[in-house]
Amino acid sequence: MSQRLHGAPIVEYPDRKRMFLFAFGSLVFVLIGGWMIVSGVRGEEPLLIAVIGLAAVLLFGLALLFYLYHLVKRQPTLRVDEEGLLDTSSLIAAGRISWGEISEVRLYTYHGERFIGINLHDPDGYLVRQGWLIRLFMRWNKRLVEAHVNIAQTGIATPLHVLYEEVRRRWLQATHAAEGKASD
Repeated sequence: MSQRLHGAPIVEYPDRKRMFLFAFGSLVFVLIGGWMIVSGVRGEEPLLIAVIGLAAVLLFGLALLFYLYHLVKRQPTLRVDEEGLLDTSSLIAAGRISWGEISEVRLYTYHGERFIGINLHDPDGYLVRQGWLIRLFMRWNKRLVEAHVNIAQTGIATPLHVLYEEVRRRWLQATHAAEGKASD
């Protein structure tokens, strides 16, 4: 599904099997959360159980909608082109990032899952362009990991290390081209 010609854009689509499994898992947790809400009313700690159930329904319900949307809509989750990248691979996806905004691209592992980590020259300026919910999640996420923007294997079909090499190559190419223009 990916295109890889020297300067041609790379367009990544989600792995449909993975999206289906995540949608199914989210549905299971929505049902468990609903059960907690209903059964919590009769339990010993009704408020606590109901709040946990409600949180599960909201969080996993949102995830379920996200995965179903990507299963039905079949739109790219990542586009890498001459301008930079457009990430829509997760609920807190980065959106459009130009090569000039990026200060570092690296591959790392967090709790057994691999990510492409992208650090930005001006993360606060980038956050200002985001909606309030994405800003909140990205600030929270930044406390957990070292990268400002994270692309997980779950949102793309191509092996992450292959995509990382191409993203890094293009970023370095764009950075060197910009430095060359600045010195002219």
